[in-house]
Amino acid sequence: MLSYISHCYVIINLVIYVSSEGSFQLKLLDLVNRNGVTGAGVCCSNDLFPNCRQQCRSSIRVCLKHYQAIVEPEAPCTFGNYSTPAIGGNSFVPDNTSYVRRHPIRFDFNFRWPGSFSMIVDILHEDRRHTEPPRTITRMIVSNGNLLTQAHNDDTWHTPPPYISHGVELRYAYRVKCKVHLYGSDCATHCHPRNDVFGHFTCDMHGNKVCMPGWMDTGGTKYCTTPICLNGCNTQRGYCQAPNQCICKVGWRGKLCNECSTTPGCMHGTCERPFQCNCRRGWGGLYCNQDLNYCTNHHPCLNGGLCTNSGEGSYTCTCQVGYIGRMCQYRISMCSSNPCNNGGECVDTNEGYKCLCRNGFYGVHCDVTHVTCRNSPCHNGGLCIQQHDHYECQCTNQWSGFNCEISLNPCNSNPCLNGGTCMIHNTGFKCKCPIGYIGDDCGVDICSNNPCLHGGTCVALKYGTRCKCTSGYIGKICGDIRGCLPTLCQNGGGCPTTLTGPQHSCICGFAFTLNSCETVEKNCGINFCNKEDCRDSSGRCECLKNFNCSVYFHQPTPTMKPQPPSKLIILNQPNTSQFNTTHWIAISFCVGTIVLILILTWACILYNRTNRNRSTKPDTSTPTDTTPTTQEVDTPPTLATKVEVNFTDEVNHLLEPEARVELPCSNCSHHKNQTTSTTKMGDPPTHEGARCPTYEEACEDSPCLP
Repeated sequence: MLSYISHCYVIINLVIYVSSEGSFQLKLLDLVNRNGVTGAGVCCSNDLFPNCRQQCRSSIRVCLKHYQAIVEPEAPCTFGNYSTPAIGGNSFVPDNTSYVRRHPIRFDFNFRWPGSFSMIVDILHEDRRHTEPPRTITRMIVSNGNLLTQAHNDDTWHTPPPYISHGVELRYAYRVKCKVHLYGSDCATHCHPRNDVFGHFTCDMHGNKVCMPGWMDTGGTKYCTTPICLNGCNTQRGYCQAPNQCICKVGWRGKLCNECSTTPGCMHGTCERPFQCNCRRGWGGLYCNQDLNYCTNHHPCLNGGLCTNSGEGSYTCTCQVGYIGRMCQYRISMCSSNPCNNGGECVDTNEGYKCLCRNGFYGVHCDVTHVTCRNSPCHNGGLCIQQHDHYECQCTNQWSGFNCEISLNPCNSNPCLNGGTCMIHNTGFKCKCPIGYIGDDCGVDICSNNPCLHGGTCVALKYGTRCKCTSGYIGKICGDIRGCLPTLCQNGGGCPTTLTGPQHSCICGFAFTLNSCETVEKNCGINFCNKEDCRDSSGRCECLKNFNCSVYFHQPTPTMKPQPPSKLIILNQPNTSQFNTTHWIAISFCVGTIVLILILTWACILYNRTNRNRSTKPDTSTPTDTTPTTQEVDTPPTLATKVEVNFTDEVNHLLEPEARVELPCSNCSHHKNQTTSTTKMGDPPTHEGARCPTYEEACEDSPCLP
């Protein structure tokens, strides 16, 4: 019946005091089962003691309930229960066991803690196959009728003596902790520290509110909302909104609000009550801003002036002789008009002024002298003029002063810039400027506007400038392209300079064309052969069968010494028409080609006549074997076996250096079936030798030419 009443008491507390929160915490320190047997003295492995072959599979079961003087094991666990799986053998430390999911074991509650409890802790053996219910190794019953709670930040534990029974030893500890902001023996006192408009306090270990420094509690609210003002602050005349403040009320001032405020605008007055203006001695007016004794307080008159008060802050100064101004601050100088002549020094005196004359002069204004023109007093070419009682010097333009001793040389100020030499000229000066500078003061650099184009450098000369041009440019201001610029014309082409200036087009070598001579011209179209074709091939000319024509157009070929070459003279005049240089070269080449064809035609006619004359003579030569024989043939002296175009001196101004190029397909190799040699012309027909056929015959029968 008692346990039922206690249980109802706990339930009532649980329902009514839901704001109380805390936790009961149990900490198992270690377990030792030396014999490895159950509470019945039997081995956990069902062997006969003491021959226990296996250790026990120990687990823990905890039942927490309200306090019972006599604990009933079968009564409900009103505060909660907790069980673990098998977490060790005969001995183990729960902290080192991974099977414990929650350690220390915690029982949370949300009711008013009653201050007492009863607890049953069973150490059980779990069957490995779970075919039998757990067997009790030992049971520990703990009851405490007076267990105080602890604050949430208190980490102490209540550690009773170890529990020992039948070879089993269990060490443990427990405590009851209130949740954050809950205090008291029953965890029912709420205290939440704060520092805002709703309060300025902390909490002690029992949950009592403690005011922060500078704050106090008024009216019994215990929320500490009243600030403590600055020490000495008159609370009748001032107040504070934060600790150590003293804010004065209207009409009061001062650090402690113990001084009254005068009328706004009051200058030299005091008050006994707020908004008064009681003038101090010597001051008057509504705002005490009128000095009634200005002379005594301020002494405004200077230089011995006499001050007289005129009332309402005004005064009058009576100045000493020689001084003027409201405060006698200005001195009247009799020397301001420079009355002393001839360098005399003027000194103010009480009576006026006095002139201190230089040697040789006297008089009130130093205008009388004992020196006359006989003493030649005028210097630097000045002209002396004798007056009645003195002399005067008429100075030249460069000098001044009574005796012409002061120089007026305009060059003394070094007016010439950039190293110019200053020279006196008439009434002024003249600058002799160094090379590269002009102007009255040599301040203008003649190269400052940089007249040179294309990166040219301006060089100053004695009588002007010149431009030092960069590579590829010429002319007075580097505005023209230099002739024969190395990168302008390709494949040996030239870029001449004519009388009209540099040309912007190239004079190309044989077989090349376009602006920079970069394209091969189709010159192989000129066919000097009767049967075979001549064609272009990648800058080369492929010629007749059994002839070697592998010569690049831009490469020079050795000429044949035995026969003088026919020459094609190309004349070129300055470009005064709309045709450019390339057009003239093309026209010249066409004219030369026509002339060459006429020469070859004439050579072929002459060759045919020679063959007809030879065919009328008897052939006395008889071959004795199959060995090829050589024949000697009279060759006309005008026969040409190789034709070349020779640009001679007439066009040296067009091409630099002189270009000598060959016509295509003119360099033939030895014939593979004949052996030829060169002999003198005029030998008998039967003599061995070589034939020098015409160009037409060479193309027909492929004879070998030397």
